[in-house]
Amino acid sequence: MRLLRWDIQYRSFKVPVSIRRLLHRDHFWGVVPLGIGTAWAMTSFDQFGIARASLIITALWSIGFWLISDALRARTRALRAAQQRRTPEEFRHLVASYRRLKWGVISIIFLALCACDWFVRDQKLRKEFQSLQGRLYPASDVTPHPCVGERPGDVIIFYGNNQSLVSNFPHTVIGYNPPPPLNPYPAVVVDRDQDGIILLLLEVRSSDNRLIVKMDKTGFVVNQNNVLSMKPRTDRSTLIVVDQEGNTVINIRYANRSALIINGRFSIPGKGTYRLQLPVPNICVHNLGSGADIGIH
Repeated sequence: MRLLRWDIQYRSFKVPVSIRRLLHRDHFWGVVPLGIGTAWAMTSFDQFGIARASLIITALWSIGFWLISDALRARTRALRAAQQRRTPEEFRHLVASYRRLKWGVISIIFLALCACDWFVRDQKLRKEFQSLQGRLYPASDVTPHPCVGERPGDVIIFYGNNQSLVSNFPHTVIGYNPPPPLNPYPAVVVDRDQDGIILLLLEVRSSDNRLIVKMDKTGFVVNQNNVLSMKPRTDRSTLIVVDQEGNTVINIRYANRSALIINGRFSIPGKGTYRLQLPVPNICVHNLGSGADIGIH
């Protein structure tokens, strides 16, 4: 009952004229369609942040419009009159009706906001999945075959039937060791960003040395002029690219925060393209130092 009295007193506060003008019912059919239309238009232009901000502002305006509406004010006056007449039965009935009406409409506005926000998020994901560039994020898959000696914070890289256990970052999984005086070339590198996201650094090129896929610290980029297809992405943890000859050049699954599964190929400038697989299967290579786990001469 104390809450109800406070609510009635709160509703009795005089709303400034400027706010009443802003929330006047004459603006309803202008503000609400404008807000939703702006969100729709911004979604079409990939401005998803502006779209969500437009929806939130529209929802807040709608709640303010409802709280000072004539319908709710009429119910408040009826509650005051019932208090003064001291009719408990009528008062309880009006209290329940008032609460249902007030919070029911606010709940409808909130649900409408959630539905529109879900639409914006869905469109954002669709755009991301169709894009030829982006980032991979960890899923919640179970690690296929944990390496012996794995410690908390370690990362396992699965490639073919082999694994590399990585503890220090950045770390070269596969490197090319040319004859002197040329410097070693890191062909496949694993790193971590400040949020703990695994970063894979490599390039895949075609037989004519044209770039197909490049992965670096900013994410991945697929050359649309040198691929047959990039299979439609259905989540943020998988990337599959097929070259113009019909070969799957990269198939990556970011299984979880400590496991990355890679199948496909990698390229070394001046040397060519190699499969991500060792001649000897079922080997887990431990990170023994700063050098590459696997060296190519």
